[in-house]
Amino acid sequence: MTINPDFAQNLGGRIRVERKRLGLTQAEFAKRVGVKVLAQGAYEGGRREPRASYFELAAKIGADSVYLLTGNRLAANPTQIAMRKAEMDAFSLLDEEMLTKFGSLLKGTDRYFVFDSLRDRLLLSIN
Repeated sequence: MTINPDFAQNLGGRIRVERKRLGLTQAEFAKRVGVKVLAQGAYEGGRREPRASYFELAAKIGADSVYLLTGNRLAANPTQIAMRKAEMDAFSLLDEEMLTKFGSLLKGTDRYFVFDSLRDRLLLSIN
């Protein structure tokens, strides 16, 4: 696949902006979306383009995938913003619990499966 340098450079900048908006280091963001730190640096530097699954996982941790792909932000309502913050906090708590109880973190899709299951159970208990 040939990389369009202008698109890659702009995409890399948007990835960096979103990561910083979420308050994450390259290493933290890379870990949460399941890539190596070197790959994250290459994405942000416009030297590589991430796969579609990268954007899906980035959205799950609160990144604005529309902004990442187009440079345009969707208008988020306060409920969406609060929900994203709550989800980020929940991921942090899940990581802390896994490290405390088991000495390691869940990897890739296992982490999201557990998170989605917990979120679904909590939402059912509210309704």
